[in-house]
Amino acid sequence: MTTETTDTTETSTEDASGLKNKNRELHGIIKSLEAKVAKLTDDVEEAADNARAETGTELDKANRQITKLTKERDEALTRADKSDKGLREFRASNALTTAIAAANVHSEDVALVSKALRADIEFDDNGEPTIEGKSIESYTKSFFASAGKKYVRAADHDGGGASGSDGSKATRWSKLPQTQAEWAEFNSLDTAERNAVADSLGAPQLKV
Repeated sequence: MTTETTDTTETSTEDASGLKNKNRELHGIIKSLEAKVAKLTDDVEEAADNARAETGTELDKANRQITKLTKERDEALTRADKSDKGLREFRASNALTTAIAAANVHSEDVALVSKALRADIEFDDNGEPTIEGKSIESYTKSFFASAGKKYVRAADHDGGGASGSDGSKATRWSKLPQTQAEWAEFNSLDTAERNAVADSLGAPQLKV
């Protein structure tokens, strides 16, 4: 496992936070621009009602400003849409990775299962990823208990806890880290323990 993959894992929560902040910034820009466009539109309509020959220049100026601000608003809307899509994709990817790891999927089947499930993901009105109207966690629990059971590894029954490929015992981890604090704790584990946890969660990409 390379250092590059570890670094990517460490910054995943920061990426999500950055996307959220960018969304707030863009929506603030959009709201401001829409307010300006609305005001200028009202000004132009009022000017048109009271138009005189000497006000023609001011009316043209206002129309040009409206055109400029409308363009800026549309560009901001496009940027916000791209940022929203990025945040949605992150949520979907993170939820799917967590669900597959929790299900203890065979490492050789992870890519296949991820691709198949990802194709069925849709987003609700709040931007949350779903499959057939259910949360990814809820859907995958049902899936891996039925049709997807063939992809799941048999549970360990030695009574001694899950072991890594090097014989080290995995810790209390029963699912992937969910918060920035949990990722920090996970990344602070020594190599042997981290790899044992990664093996037990079916997440070989987290090994170092």
